[in-house]
Amino acid sequence: MVDILCGYLRSDRETYPLGADGKSATDQPRSGDADKAVESTIIAVMRNHLLKGRKDDNREIRVQQIVRDDQLWCDCAFDLHGVAFHEGVNFMESTFECYTNLCGSVFKGYVNFCKANFNIVDFREATFKGYANFSGAAFKSHANFDRAVFDDFANFCGAAFKSFAHFFGAVFRCRAKFLDIRGMAFTLKKCKFNGKFRGTDVYEWGPIEIPEDNDGLPAGAVWVYFPEKDDKDDGVTPTDR
Repeated sequence: MVDILCGYLRSDRETYPLGADGKSATDQPRSGDADKAVESTIIAVMRNHLLKGRKDDNREIRVQQIVRDDQLWCDCAFDLHGVAFHEGVNFMESTFECYTNLCGSVFKGYVNFCKANFNIVDFREATFKGYANFSGAAFKSHANFDRAVFDDFANFCGAAFKSFAHFFGAVFRCRAKFLDIRGMAFTLKKCKFNGKFRGTDVYEWGPIEIPEDNDGLPAGAVWVYFPEKDDKDDGVTPTDR
């Protein structure tokens, strides 16, 4: 069942239907736009089967388990690489005990990983079109955000990186906060930050060292001026100036 649900989410739901001439009918909704309800249902089913009951130090119920123990999918592998999530996704306080592969995934709405716990996680080339909330998240092992793209707001305040955190070539077109992050092996090398925000407080670095000779950016990062998007390009390649 898990493989079927993951397989559906990974399927190509970004294509336009074919018109009478056999070409893509770009004036029609994309396939993914029509199945938001199905996507929401699948995510809800997954959540219900991953929600394992927990109690706090006072033995008060902290998380209410919805399904029976023998119906939990906590030991299953979820392959969600390249998935396009059209709806907002809430993984707040979730625990990912094994390798989590979200490489190339697209989050079109708000995605909440606030206080989530990761082991090894791969967000390489993922795209966050809405608010990406990683505040207070804990990364126990490698965290890979190489070439990830953030379009709205990237919040890593209070995140703890206990091993390597790679943001090599990541793109921040938007506001980003790195206040109170923890972890020494944190790199923003070759990251691209939006040049139109140069000299403003849109980017907050917290404990990340800012060299005097890098124009207000962390070591290895660069300012980039991004052309305005339109419906045709929907995610254009930035142009350096």
